[in-house]
Amino acid sequence: MEAAFRPQELSNTAWSLATLRCHDGPLMAALASASIASCEDFCSQNLANTAWSFSVLRLSVPPLLHAISAASMTIIEDFRSQELNNLAWSCAALVWKDATLS
Repeated sequence: MEAAFRPQELSNTAWSLATLRCHDGPLMAALASASIASCEDFCSQNLANTAWSFSVLRLSVPPLLHAISAASMTIIEDFRSQELNNLAWSCAALVWKDATLS
């Protein structure tokens, strides 16, 4: 899966599943794994949408959240206000705090 999908495709798939409230554990685990592997290539919208998607489904995947946090810090100046809001909401919804984002 990792080699087959680009960052936009990964985040769009996660977003679609969250919008549909599709709780497919194995599929979300595969998306998390693929996203972790390529998080450094995600743009701000991909990062925010991926975090939002897992939060809507109440799926806390600490390695994914750490990867999103680390990748976000490298491009924080690229985030628009809506993306920052979605990322902050996602952390709050999962009751997750990363020292990097604090």
